[in-house]
Amino acid sequence: MEILPVGSTVDRSHARAAAMGAAWADPSRPADRAPAPALISIVRLLHDAGQALPANRDEARRCIEKAAALVRGELAPGGPGADTARSTGPTPLAPWQVARVTAFVDANLSCRIRVDSLAALARLSASYFSRAFHATVGASPNAYVIRRRIARAQELISLTGKPLSEIALDCGFADQAHLCRHFRRIVGASPSAWRRLHGPAAETVARPHRPNRGTLERSAVTE
Repeated sequence: MEILPVGSTVDRSHARAAAMGAAWADPSRPADRAPAPALISIVRLLHDAGQALPANRDEARRCIEKAAALVRGELAPGGPGADTARSTGPTPLAPWQVARVTAFVDANLSCRIRVDSLAALARLSASYFSRAFHATVGASPNAYVIRRRIARAQELISLTGKPLSEIALDCGFADQAHLCRHFRRIVGASPSAWRRLHGPAAETVARPHRPNRGTLERSAVTE
């Protein structure tokens, strides 16, 4: 087996892994020539290592070590070790990646935010980034963006008297109905009902009217 220098030939290794995957997926391939499970695991691990290498060398090294163990026969195909190699998720994002991505999301809530754009900020592929982001935040990138849009909508509803249709566009929703659907799902109430409880008008209604001191003095003199 040819060992490719890490870093200098990542693109070439990706191309070879893709070609092998395409060949294995060919329905005309004879069943007796199908790759062994261990070989599939090795290629998968090396591919994951290439994806992680630009930003996470520890994760890349871990994938390479597991692939090497499979080559040496230390992990039997189908055994506990092989299951671990297949099921081990990506390493969580580094703090700088989280900070960069979340800052971009908050700064662009009124626009369309694509997963591949977020992945580029973290210097990862879209598929690897999505798994790493979920492992870090506990939600997919799309779900996180929706929640940040709703948080911004709550802020605008509570602090301004803007129409809901305008707030929906400011927060990146297609229209008011789109905002209402996600708002009700996440907050548990419609935007209108939430505004009655938390909007600027709610503060005025909740606060009792108190006459000022001058008014009281004038009333006393008149009496």
